Amino acid sequence: MHRKLLSLLFFGILFLAGCRADIEETPQIATPDFVTATLPSTPTPKPTSTAIPPSPAPTPVPVEGTTTAELNVRSEPSTAGENLGTLAPFSKVQIIGRDSFGAWYLIVQAEAPAGQGWINAKYVQVEPSAEIMVVEVGSGSGSGVSGLAILPINVRRGPGTDYESLGKLSPDDVVTVRGRDSSGAWLEIEFKGGAGWVSAEFMQVEDADFLPVRTEQAAGEETEVPATQTTGGEFIPAVMDGDSMQSPSVAVVISSADVQTFQFSGSVSAPTGDGEDWIQFELMGDPALVEVKCTGGAVEIMLHKDGRVTSEHKTPCNQTMQFVVWENGMMKLQVRSLPDERPQSTNYTLKLKAIR
Repeated sequence: MHRKLLSLLFFGILFLAGCRADIEETPQIATPDFVTATLPSTPTPKPTSTAIPPSPAPTPVPVEGTTTAELNVRSEPSTAGENLGTLAPFSKVQIIGRDSFGAWYLIVQAEAPAGQGWINAKYVQVEPSAEIMVVEVGSGSGSGVSGLAILPINVRRGPGTDYESLGKLSPDDVVTVRGRDSSGAWLEIEFKGGAGWVSAEFMQVEDADFLPVRTEQAAGEETEVPATQTTGGEFIPAVMDGDSMQSPSVAVVISSADVQTFQFSGSVSAPTGDGEDWIQFELMGDPALVEVKCTGGAVEIMLHKDGRVTSEHKTPCNQTMQFVVWENGMMKLQVRSLPDERPQSTNYTLKLKAIR
């Protein structure tokens, strides 16, 4: 019995040894090394810029108005514009724009070639809260600024009173101003499909300081020498314009809600010629900045209110004079040529601007 157990144990060991050998003799299959080809990276295409179309111009919302008098409808915001028809008093109109001064309204006019026309805003009633969009006046070339006639003015072929008259502007006529002469005393405007010249003294102009100096003259004619310039050292006195404290050259109302900027150009001389100019203005609600630029001799500016001088300002013409008028009400500015040892003449431009 003992021998049988040993025999079984012996054969079991041999069996297990054989299995072990089989396991060890099983060859290991090596995993081959694969080289994976890497393709070059493809660049991400840059986005193509797409032009953004310009925003469409805002469509004006018509504002209803009522005429208070018989009105001519004009092709331009000026009495010099072509007459496109007549409106009876108390006519209803559709207003689609105004000039920058608010002197004229652009209305729907079916009978007009362009379907619209201009009427004088002074004779049209609208709701006080109505918002009327400002539209461009003139040829649309963008090469000029708007100007408002403050008195009746002759339009001339060139920058001087010796030039032929081409017609007239009435007070509140609005025109496109394309430039000025070298003295700033004359302005070139668009007039009846062409060009003409008007005295800057009787015009209110937006951004007049940025107007280009125009050298074009009427063919075959010479430019008039401004009254305050000299030729060959000879003193030429300023022309008498007949204004006075009781009868000023111009009167204007300055207000941030109406006329915000006013400009006046003139000339004075001493000891002979026109020694002073008078400008009347009324401030309503806001103070105003007074700015004076001049060429030639020195000038003195005196502010009058209620019959007395409230301030005095003197400046040589190589400097710009500025001061603020704080009081509201009716006032007058007196521009004088300062006396000197020798005769002198001065060109000046005076600007009043409402301060908000």
